[in-house]
Amino acid sequence: MVLCCGLAGDPEAALRYYTQIRRPDTAADVAMLGACGGNIRLAEEVWVGIEKRHRKLDPRLHEALLAVYEAGQDLDRAKELTREMHRAGTFRAHQPIAQFYLKGELQTCHNGMDAKGDPGPEAWKECRALVNEVREHTDYDFNFEALPYVFREASAKKGPGAGGERAMRNTLRYHAEKKALALLRHEPSESLHVRINLKMCDDCFSFFTHAARYLGRRVTCQEKDGRVHVFDTAD
Repeated sequence: MVLCCGLAGDPEAALRYYTQIRRPDTAADVAMLGACGGNIRLAEEVWVGIEKRHRKLDPRLHEALLAVYEAGQDLDRAKELTREMHRAGTFRAHQPIAQFYLKGELQTCHNGMDAKGDPGPEAWKECRALVNEVREHTDYDFNFEALPYVFREASAKKGPGAGGERAMRNTLRYHAEKKALALLRHEPSESLHVRINLKMCDDCFSFFTHAARYLGRRVTCQEKDGRVHVFDTAD
């Protein structure tokens, strides 16, 4: 119920259910922090209890707290926590992956242009081609707001060059689920299914919405918590 309330955008209801749990586990803690959205005050109140209960903090807890700071646009707190996570080796410890079946074989894509472990060296080229097509033929364009706040702010200061806006575009362009969809589109199936190990970002949600219409096929994406997004061909 904590997760459901968070997805519904009701942090107060999530907190009521959370406080009724006798000994919340890591999954419940992460769900409660996620329900905080950008409410830093509430998240830090929850964090006090988390630190008291856990002798060793799971990296997912720091990631969830960082997401709150980013959503609340508190650059100082986000930078401080990011430094702590880098020192501990837990920053973005759970790397995003997208899984799908291609010709009956389970395949895995990772974030990044030249990510190791992708199904073949052409994955990024297929992804670039599909993203360019969708941008050209639909209203889709990159949503920089979907990027982590710290990265977005640092990149914006560097201007339009390689370390600035271009870096933000390429980061979004080669998200794992986009690469998965780019490879899947050559399958003859009427519907295409992708599974990811994290929550779908706003940019990928927009991309999948427009890509489904452009490709003329239903696309589904299942997130780590089992939630399935369905993208139809109609508006």
